[in-house]
Amino acid sequence: MALSKFLLFIAILAVVRADYNEVEAKNKTQEAVAAKREQKTRSGASEPVRGSFQKLSHFMNSTEDRSNRRRKQSLNKILQLNRKHKTQNDGMLNDNEEAIAVYLRQKTIADNKTKTYVFADKMKALRQEGSTYEAIYKNNYIPQVTGVFCDFEKYNGSIDMCKWQWNTTVSNHGLGFSVMTAADIVGMNVTTHGLKFSGPETDADGNKEGHFLYLPVDPTMENMAIKSPPFRGLWEFCKFEAVLHQSKMQNASIKLVSEATMSEVQWILQEIAGNNEEKWVPVRLMIGKVLQEVRIIIEITRPSYVSLAQTLPHIALDNIRMVECLPEPPVFNGECQNGQLKCKIMNKESCIKLQQVCDLVKDCDDGSDENQNCDKMPYGSYCNFEQDACGFENIPQPILKWSRHSGPTPTDKTGPNYDHTCGPPQVYTTANPMVPLSPAHMNYTLTTCVGYYFFVNMNVTGPNKERADFASTAVMKTVIFNPPPKLHGDINSKYYNCCMIRFYYQQNGRNYGSLGVDVVELTPGGNITTSLWFSTKDKGENWYRAAIFLPNITRRYYFIFRTRMGIRIYSDSAIDDFSMAPECFGLNINSTELGDYNYYDPMFEEKTTPHPDFTDAIYYRFTTCGNVGRFGPNQTMCDIAYNNTPVSVTVLQGKPYQGIQVWEVPNEGLYTIMATGASGGLGSMLSGVSHGAQARGLFELHKGERLYMLVGQQGLNACKKTLSAQESQECYKRDANDTSVVFTSKTHEVRNTHVNDGGGGGGGATYVFLLNREGKPIPLLVGGGGGGISLGMFKDDGSQHARGRTNATPESGYMYGHPGQTSGAGGGWTSRQGPITPGFELVRGTALKEGGFGGEACSGGAHGGFGGGGGGCLRGGGGGGWVGGNTNEGDGYHGSGGWSYVDISRGIREYAEVNLALRSGPGEVLVIPAIHKCGCNYRCVAMNEYRSEVKCYCPATWSTDVNDPTKCILEEGWPQMWQISLVIMAIIVVMFIGIILVISLHVYNKYQRKKEEDLIQKQIRQQELQLHRLRAAPGGDNTLNMAFNPHYGSESFLPQGVDVRGLPKVARESLKLVKALGQGAFGEVYQGLYRHRAGDALEMPVAVKTLPELSTGQAESDFLMEAAIMAKFNHPNIVHLIGVCFDRHPRFIVLELLAGGDLKNFLRESRPRPERASALTMKDLLLCALDICKGCKYLEAKRFVHRDIAARNCLLTSRGPGRVVKIADFGMARDIYRSDYYKKGGKAMLPIKWMPPEAYIDGIFTVKTDVWSYGVLLWEVFSLGIMPYTGCANREVMQMVSGGGRLEKPPGCPPDVYRLMCECWNPTPSERPSFAQMFDRLQRLVQDPEITEAPLPLLCSYLAPTEMPEANGPQVRSDIELKIYRKWYQALK
Repeated sequence: MALSKFLLFIAILAVVRADYNEVEAKNKTQEAVAAKREQKTRSGASEPVRGSFQKLSHFMNSTEDRSNRRRKQSLNKILQLNRKHKTQNDGMLNDNEEAIAVYLRQKTIADNKTKTYVFADKMKALRQEGSTYEAIYKNNYIPQVTGVFCDFEKYNGSIDMCKWQWNTTVSNHGLGFSVMTAADIVGMNVTTHGLKFSGPETDADGNKEGHFLYLPVDPTMENMAIKSPPFRGLWEFCKFEAVLHQSKMQNASIKLVSEATMSEVQWILQEIAGNNEEKWVPVRLMIGKVLQEVRIIIEITRPSYVSLAQTLPHIALDNIRMVECLPEPPVFNGECQNGQLKCKIMNKESCIKLQQVCDLVKDCDDGSDENQNCDKMPYGSYCNFEQDACGFENIPQPILKWSRHSGPTPTDKTGPNYDHTCGPPQVYTTANPMVPLSPAHMNYTLTTCVGYYFFVNMNVTGPNKERADFASTAVMKTVIFNPPPKLHGDINSKYYNCCMIRFYYQQNGRNYGSLGVDVVELTPGGNITTSLWFSTKDKGENWYRAAIFLPNITRRYYFIFRTRMGIRIYSDSAIDDFSMAPECFGLNINSTELGDYNYYDPMFEEKTTPHPDFTDAIYYRFTTCGNVGRFGPNQTMCDIAYNNTPVSVTVLQGKPYQGIQVWEVPNEGLYTIMATGASGGLGSMLSGVSHGAQARGLFELHKGERLYMLVGQQGLNACKKTLSAQESQECYKRDANDTSVVFTSKTHEVRNTHVNDGGGGGGGATYVFLLNREGKPIPLLVGGGGGGISLGMFKDDGSQHARGRTNATPESGYMYGHPGQTSGAGGGWTSRQGPITPGFELVRGTALKEGGFGGEACSGGAHGGFGGGGGGCLRGGGGGGWVGGNTNEGDGYHGSGGWSYVDISRGIREYAEVNLALRSGPGEVLVIPAIHKCGCNYRCVAMNEYRSEVKCYCPATWSTDVNDPTKCILEEGWPQMWQISLVIMAIIVVMFIGIILVISLHVYNKYQRKKEEDLIQKQIRQQELQLHRLRAAPGGDNTLNMAFNPHYGSESFLPQGVDVRGLPKVARESLKLVKALGQGAFGEVYQGLYRHRAGDALEMPVAVKTLPELSTGQAESDFLMEAAIMAKFNHPNIVHLIGVCFDRHPRFIVLELLAGGDLKNFLRESRPRPERASALTMKDLLLCALDICKGCKYLEAKRFVHRDIAARNCLLTSRGPGRVVKIADFGMARDIYRSDYYKKGGKAMLPIKWMPPEAYIDGIFTVKTDVWSYGVLLWEVFSLGIMPYTGCANREVMQMVSGGGRLEKPPGCPPDVYRLMCECWNPTPSERPSFAQMFDRLQRLVQDPEITEAPLPLLCSYLAPTEMPEANGPQVRSDIELKIYRKWYQALK
């Protein structure tokens, strides 16, 4: 009993003791919290400003009760605001950030769950009083922005700098932020018991006695944050910089937070992870643009595990800076740095960037930044749009346009509510917190500010009540400016990149579109457009600043503002306060460096003012009479166009000259005539430029003579290829046969859109001609038209511009491709001879003699212009001309411009010239009579269209004085006629005697040659007996058959300087001839065995070419030359020369033996047949072509022309797998090491079917000749050895190829391979690919499984053709070609 009472007493005592301990612990906790709340905030402000700073801190950190009440009342409102205006908050903070977390929402939810302090509540524990320190920055070259720079160094002064705040105690152990040195940390380890501290040994500048902000981290630590003073907005490039030293902070993080001072809404701007590097590491974090009052907070989280038994983690901060956020004070002895302007801001000396000068924003207190020669800037460069539009001009578009507007826009929830110049109608107050703060921007020079700006209203309809669609465009351009000083592009000048534009823009609406700025430079070669700036997203209701440097511009230029509609109407865009830097116009630049630059008199400007004597002189300008399209104008149109001008014309209406203007020469005399061709049409991107040519000539015309003129009309533009509203109703129309398709979405529409057109029409040429008595046209001038621009992104390769003067045979251009897919070629003076491929006759421009009409577009309305312009397809149409421009199938290259012409036989040669027209647009004809002025003895002639350049002309038998070009001097009289006659007779006698001697020598040499050949043949027959036994040896029917090549023969070319001693030698005793293989070009070819050394047991099989003993000297030279050529090459795809044996007759050339035979027979024997499949695959054919291409690439690098690349001249190492193809037979080749081409002379049998036109017409052989031959070889390979142009004589082949005909695609040949063949057969040698390029393309084809795994076709010989093959090229079918195809099919059968 006693024991139980005792145990009960013990239990009661234990319970009481536990309750006492719990109460005691709770009281200690409350005392710690109370003590913690009594601690004061530590400030970095100096002593004289403590009172004002305490008031500011008190305002920042309100009491807990008031904060909780306000938070509970506004919680729902803030959360709703965050959900509704998240993108607006994003834009307000940083134009470059996509999403920023709403910190307050996260913290409030945590507060509701855990009843702990939110971050804003914890900041109220900051102490209001305490010891202060004063900081300076000893490195004066770094900007020290007031209140945002701290290096924590002590200084006895009153410099108002570091105003950042932090807690000195943030843990239960009394730890917190402290300003320390390395020695202070060592002292803490000595004086503090139970805790271990680590830290940096120096400050961030390497100073051992330097100060930094230090924070050791323990497990109880909370509220680890540093807070900035409030900032009234930050600049758009604002950045936070600091240097951090961390230890054991791997699982911690450092967050950069922005807090609105009024709403206390917080955004996490950046977050970085902690580290354990234990060294000073610089950190730079982007803040961006802020348009309201905010504080910047650095929040540090505790690592996941901290032990008091170990050294505590720590973080130290030094050199805290905010860069390019606020005006900076002068640092160089009270002066600003280069590129800055000094003025007072808020009554303090500050420095602003020169980029802020003359930007329509008042940055300085006295407005001096807007008084730096801003009033001297030209019209249109300094615009707030309050007075007028400043020359900004809307470029017409189908529906949308830019409009000058004031006040809110018509559509709710999009567009500005006020302009940037005048600002919001209400001033910001605490009662109206929804209006965001902005930098001071009121234009103080305005007495009454209405508030105009430019904007695009997306909620409008077109003239036919059609609504704007997605990506519809509005375009506005500025006035034209002269180029900036050259200093702007001089990287060595301090004024480099001094020219820039500034403007404010707004993009407000949930269906945001895009806004961009381009600069257009006007050059003689066409307008060059460069994109400068682009923005696309919803930026909210705020105005944002854009500042853009200009590229190096050397010509006149203007700007284009282009905006595109979003998916719906809520996507308005607006701009305001456009300004350019005054340095763009030479203002505010040192006169010494500026030199003689004068903005209003640029030195590049061409002289356009007429010569004084031509100012009042009459001249005649003939135009298109305002007509556009394929056909010419009528009489009524020209009567209206030439009203009140000295021009009077008759417009012909009958064929073939319908639309041609006829002008009667008023007076007899000299006339300068200039014919300018029209430009080509633009492609679907509506960008680029195409120029016609301007042909000039000086002609003597007679009174009453009739001058006929076809003035070229510009090719029509292609329809724009976007999902926006079409550029015209014509573009929008569908064909009547098209089935209406309902698209469920824009994506569905894009996926089901097929592009059939997109290239612009070719420009028409301008023709000036006379008619003779028979009514046939006699040409005087032809100004070529420009080619149309192709589909897609514009690439200026120059092919679209009109060509210069040519004396080639006039004809319309070539068309390479399929009907319906190939753009029309340009029409020429006469049409191309031969039959026309069906489908080409409509798109090709008509020749002048047939009417000169423009070609019809394949699809859409991009027709060629009157004057022979070709119709557009995917590529642009060709330009008309003396010779029409060519076109190709597909997209990529533009239509070629037409060629020009000047008749120098009727005109005066010295005055004939053809240049590229300086402008784009329709063509014209300018007729300027010569005058008897300008101080000239005879006539004064105008040399350009402005009549600013003149030249004196002297009549026939007179010449211009060298010392005085205005004077004419009579040339000396001719010698007496009897002297001339005597000289002529003497010349004739000498020529007659020479001809007789030449004929006699020729007959004698022919007789001697015949006699010598008979003797040689007799000796050869006798010599054959010596090798009869080898010829009759068994196995003579080996597949290695080297029969004499019938496609070429000997040449009268004797090589010089070949030394046989330099060739590799083969001992005659080491050779053993086994059997005859066949007859070569010089003699027998044998199979032999070669022993490299006398004692070797192994014998190598070789091929031995022999030269008979009684050969001619020419044969000896050719035999030696072939050996010399082969000795120069060492490549795995070229037959290897082992050596020569020339010590006595018969002479030997020893080559490696290729047992597989020649490629032609191998392909023919490997063809698939109905009873058996071929052992070859498509990959085998590609590898054969690749082997030959490797060898040709090697020869090309050696600048060597083979001249006979063909399948018969390629040998195989074997016929089975692993075969290698090698190039052989250098019989036709000649060394070209000393020149770029070799011109063939003499008589020779040539492989016509493997040769390009320039080879058999002009006798010119280059590397590009081998490229053509390689294309024919490819055709042989993929046709499995069919003879090209089967059954046709060489003359027929020459006629067809010269007329543009090409070989058809072999059955089953991959399209990519046939495309490569066609490129090899380009009529222009320079445009054929190199072997290096073809090697790369073949390598890609070999790696393409779709090509390599394709089956070999069953040749047409086993499939009865039902009809003739359709054309696959630009050639026109002729009787010769039809004959070829018939014989081809017969050969296959």
